[in-house]
Amino acid sequence: MQCRSSPVGFTILEVLLAAVIAVVAATVLFPLFNESVLVARQSADRNSIEAATSLDLSWIKRYAKFWKMKSGPYPLDNSHTKSTAVFQTSPVLEYECANADLTNTNLSQQFITDAVSVASTADDVVPKLPYAFDAAANSQIPITNISAGYTLSRTVDTSNPNRVYVIYKVASANERPINFVREASVVLESVAWCTPK
Repeated sequence: MQCRSSPVGFTILEVLLAAVIAVVAATVLFPLFNESVLVARQSADRNSIEAATSLDLSWIKRYAKFWKMKSGPYPLDNSHTKSTAVFQTSPVLEYECANADLTNTNLSQQFITDAVSVASTADDVVPKLPYAFDAAANSQIPITNISAGYTLSRTVDTSNPNRVYVIYKVASANERPINFVREASVVLESVAWCTPK
C-alpha cells in the first residue's frame, strides 16, 4: 500500500479567508487605537491647561501677598515692586493703604491696576509670567504644548473691595472639547494689615 503525502502550502481559499480575517481585525482595532491616541492627546492638553492656569493664578496670589507691604519679607517701594532690601525697617509685617477709610476704597480695583503695571520680566513676583499681565475681560492666557483649537481665558472680578475673584475657562474650536472652569478667590493681605499713609 502506497501513502500519499499532503500538498505543501495554502490553498487560495485559505489565503482569502486569512485576508478577510485580517481586514476585519484591522477595521475593528484601528478605531480603538485612534481613540486611545486622541484620549492621550486630550489628557496632555488638559495637563497643559492646568499648568498655564496654575502659573497665572500663582502669580496673582503671590503679588496679592506682598502688594502694599512696607516692611516684612517683601517690602515694596513706591512703584509697587519689591525692594532689594529683605527687611526695610523690621521683620514685622506692615502694609500701606491708599486710603485710610477702607469702607470707601475698592482695594481690589487698585490691586489689579498695580498688577497690570508690573512688568512681566520684573524680579519681584515669582513665579514670573512669560507674558504681560492683562486684566481685560476674557484675557487670553498663553498655553504651551497644546493642540490647536483650545484657548484659555481669564476674567477678573473686582466687585468685592477686599478680594479678587478670578475665573478661568477653556473655549474650544476642537471637535473634542475640554470642559474646564477654575474659580478662585484671592484675598488681599493688605486688607487685614493696612495702616493709613
